[in-house]
Amino acid sequence: MRNTFFNDGRFRIVRGTDHALGEFLQLFDEEAEDADVDDIVLDWDEFLGYNINKTGIESGTPLERAKAHIKNSYSIFEQVAAVTKPNSLKIG
Repeated sequence: MRNTFFNDGRFRIVRGTDHALGEFLQLFDEEAEDADVDDIVLDWDEFLGYNINKTGIESGTPLERAKAHIKNSYSIFEQVAAVTKPNSLKIG
């Protein structure tokens, strides 16, 4: 089962459970310059661990790393704009 957990047009977090790999989480970034195939910057599953981690974040759970990457990727101007729209950067 695969569910989109978060999608703001640039970033998409997909998570779910695979019968062979167990729980998984993927982070897609449409603007990432170093993204792997299909804009994936984070790919984690219970069985293999981190297959791809181009977030630059080395600690925390997969979801914490994804959230931190999203927050760190937005410019200060986008973060200030988000304050005027309180839920625009809220994940989960």
